[in-house]
Amino acid sequence: MSKTGLGRMAGIAMVGKSVTGGSWIAPLFALAVLLLLFQPQAARAEWHRIETPEFALQADMEPEAIRTLGVQLLDLDLLLRQMFGVSGPGRGRRVEMIVYGDHAQLMAEAGLPGFAAGFFNANPVENFILLPATDRGDDGFDPVATLRHEYTHYFMLRHVGNRQPGWFMEGAASFFETAYRSADDTMRYGAAPPQIVAFLNDVGGTTFDQLEQPSGLRHDVEKMGRFYAQGWLTTHHLYMGGEQAPNIRAYLDAMEKSGKADASLFTGGAAQFDRDLDAWFTAGVPPEKIVAMPPADASTIRLRALTSGEIALIGMRLEFYRQSSKVSNFSTGVKAQEAFLTRIGEIVAAHPGDPVVGAFSVKMLLALDSGHSSASDLETLLDPVGTTTDDRILRARVMTRGADEGPPAEFQGRIASARRILDEILRQDPGNVDALYATFENIREDEGASDAAIIYLAKALAIDPNNGAWLMELLELYLRDGRKKDAVALLRPVANMPHGGPEVEEAAAQIKSLGGL
Repeated sequence: MSKTGLGRMAGIAMVGKSVTGGSWIAPLFALAVLLLLFQPQAARAEWHRIETPEFALQADMEPEAIRTLGVQLLDLDLLLRQMFGVSGPGRGRRVEMIVYGDHAQLMAEAGLPGFAAGFFNANPVENFILLPATDRGDDGFDPVATLRHEYTHYFMLRHVGNRQPGWFMEGAASFFETAYRSADDTMRYGAAPPQIVAFLNDVGGTTFDQLEQPSGLRHDVEKMGRFYAQGWLTTHHLYMGGEQAPNIRAYLDAMEKSGKADASLFTGGAAQFDRDLDAWFTAGVPPEKIVAMPPADASTIRLRALTSGEIALIGMRLEFYRQSSKVSNFSTGVKAQEAFLTRIGEIVAAHPGDPVVGAFSVKMLLALDSGHSSASDLETLLDPVGTTTDDRILRARVMTRGADEGPPAEFQGRIASARRILDEILRQDPGNVDALYATFENIREDEGASDAAIIYLAKALAIDPNNGAWLMELLELYLRDGRKKDAVALLRPVANMPHGGPEVEEAAAQIKSLGGL
């Protein structure tokens, strides 16, 4: 399979509707990393960062403004936990959210299409969301609603997983984007997004059969709109107590358990289901629901100003996506490699001693894995007094990298020292995807890509299923070992994405070649 499409997967939220996947052009994440030829932004005092156990958000905002956004997300998190019946920390990484500029500025600097309202990406370095701080000036676009929409996607992947159908993942994000805490301290949800109602009135939705097995959405704007509008309507019917709500729940439960379900679970079948939803919408959707919930604990929000180095890293991310959209062949990436290696040295030199810049640079250079940077070079970028879990994982990864660079007699000792660090982290946090991947690297360095190594990579990807680079790495190992059934299971969620581009076609073709269709 070509790595052009599946090498990277991301999400683009659309104005008025949302897409949680995108087509990719860079052949490998390793090549995509090379494209970080960024233009550092001038440091401005307005840039602040908030952190909670569930998310981090940084924006060019005054402290109280960004704290207010944080409280709204905490309130939404409480509501989502109640609605989905979950508790405790979610799986995988805490998401990094960046709110930047007006809509046009973000689209231009990140190289995103004009219809996009936001962007989500999971990669070997981090999971993050890009969102504009101000609207487009038309279409009633609400940046805060987009923030809630994207956070719902993140919450569902973190707590529910990715075995739910695409229409529900999108429909739930659109449904909960209108949730808010009112002046009387109650939480309210279920209000219909104006753009979706307008679309349903002017254009209409689609049938459940087409909703269940969508195709060609990316190349047909109207078909895409119908899909997302009908996904919202079906989800609205579920949460607002429509006649078929119990049957929708049964359908989703079956999907979660087995990955398979059919419309026979609906009273009267798919045709009657379509008629019931049409009648539901025609009769006028119910008013929003009100639920008494204690306010979020704002004391869990930690706030600080960004360093100039951290602001420069924002420019790195934006330029990364703008430049990667232009890559069309391998030689482009190779040329970018030398420029990147020079530039990463410049940013480190410009911000000496900044632990965030150092850690981010080490992660990028490890992902690149070009051999240009030795373990001793990487070690100088680490925080010498860092004690966080992230610090310890990076230290173990650098130790693994350096095992093969030292005297052969010291190889096993260095491998074992790094493994002890990772084993301790995984004992305390078995779902730490970065520690799982680092253990895969460690075992692979020691004994090659053995079954023992593959187990750790598979565990990391199961927790972080949108990580396209890890998916490609695991797929190649499955194909190498002739594990066709595992390869098909890995590819099927990609092939079923309603919103994708070349990666969907490539996944479907690969599944067919493996006898999975």
